[in-house]
Amino acid sequence: GLLEILRNASQSTSTPLLLQNSAAAGTGSNPDVVKLAFGSQGAVKASIRAAVYGEGHMAFHTNNDTEKVRITAAGRVGIMETSPDRSLHIKDSGIIKLENTSTGGWAGLEWMVSSGTNNYDAYMGLQDNDGLFFIDNNSNGIDFCIKQNGRIGMGGETNPIATLTINKGSTGQNTTHTDGELLRLEGYDSTNSRHGIGFGR
Repeated sequence: GLLEILRNASQSTSTPLLLQNSAAAGTGSNPDVVKLAFGSQGAVKASIRAAVYGEGHMAFHTNNDTEKVRITAAGRVGIMETSPDRSLHIKDSGIIKLENTSTGGWAGLEWMVSSGTNNYDAYMGLQDNDGLFFIDNNSNGIDFCIKQNGRIGMGGETNPIATLTINKGSTGQNTTHTDGELLRLEGYDSTNSRHGIGFGR
């Protein structure tokens, strides 16, 4: 290529390439004072910028050098958002697309909460053309599904035969309720006692 940088692993230096603004710290009017720009015929089309006078974020600019992605000093990522308040903050009028091209594969999201030595995780995803599934991994099965025909299965039912099919098997039953209950409406009185009505098979 036009530029080649080689660094021998035995060398003591850890910065083979350094882009630096030589002005005194804090004197830059623009916090993005160090940037690597890409352009054509003198016009910058895209750039990577570092806020060396600010909090230390990195920003990626496209579309005639307009900021699109930012990684803050705290490690938060903003897409079309310059002040992300979550680990990933997306501000756009479109949708998020997750795609798995393998046969039988899942395309979805996973949530995990770590508490001491225990990990609790759950999934929401689409499997092939079979529908949308919600899985609590600690319950060892599919908890809720919406099939492509619009039918809903709950309680582990993955092949609902009606618009709403609830299948309560022997696993995981609440012993304070009647075995085989499919639907229960419940509330609490002023003494915090549980009252309700259940419907079964």
